[in-house]
Order: sequence, then C-alpha cells, then structure tokens
Amino acid sequence: MSLAFLGHNTIAHNKLWDLAVPLPMAERLRYRELWQQLIAEDAPLRVIEGDKLVSAPASFFDSLIMSCVTDSWRKTARVLSEVATSHWDDNIWQTNDRFLQARMRFLAEIGRVEVRGETGRDFNSSEVRLARPQ
Repeated sequence: MSLAFLGHNTIAHNKLWDLAVPLPMAERLRYRELWQQLIAEDAPLRVIEGDKLVSAPASFFDSLIMSCVTDSWRKTARVLSEVATSHWDDNIWQTNDRFLQARMRFLAEIGRVEVRGETGRDFNSSEVRLARPQ
C-alpha cells in the first residue's frame, strides 16, 4: 500500500512518520543505480514485477485490458476498474484510471475494441466490447 492512498488524518493519527528509518548507504546506492538504469532505458512506464521496478512499454496493460473486454457491451468504467484492481491482492497499484482510459482510447482507435457513448474526460457513460470483424 502507498501513503498516497492514506489521508493526512490517518497518517497523523497513526504517527506514521515515527516508522521512518534511514536507508542504509548500500541500499541507497543500489536504488540510485537502478534508477539510473531505468532512466537510460527511457521507457514510458515503470511497473513492479515480483519485487523489482522495471521499465515497460506504453502497451504494457493492453493485454490485461483486452482480457477484461468481452463480445458483449459492458460499462467501460467497470472494465477499467477490473484492470486497475487486478493486482490488489498483491497490494500493488500499478497504474491509474487516466492512463487506462488513454489506452482504451488507443485500442478503440486501432480497431481492437468498439466504444459507444461518451468518452471525453472519462468513461462513466460509455460501453465497450471486442471489435467485430467488418
């Protein structure tokens, strides 16, 4: 879990700052080397695989998105929620809804899925299904 998901009141009430400990120098250097490697790879995403942070292409979540889309029309928000929460059992939050929405738009543009309804700022009023051959 990330501190980003906790409200300031929760952090303060539980005095989470008291849990902070200095990072040993060897670990700090290892993390800096890893980050320099990730920067050099210049990939658009960083994701967690196992217990390691790795570079990934923008298409990294496409297969997961496609696995949640069916032949029938389904609420796009539901599909994207399934994708976003797929790693919750591992206590990992890999991406956010905005990125997944952008990927869904891309999949629609290249004809892998069909989207009907409003797809402007969000997908709350749209539906999606696998593209049908024409």
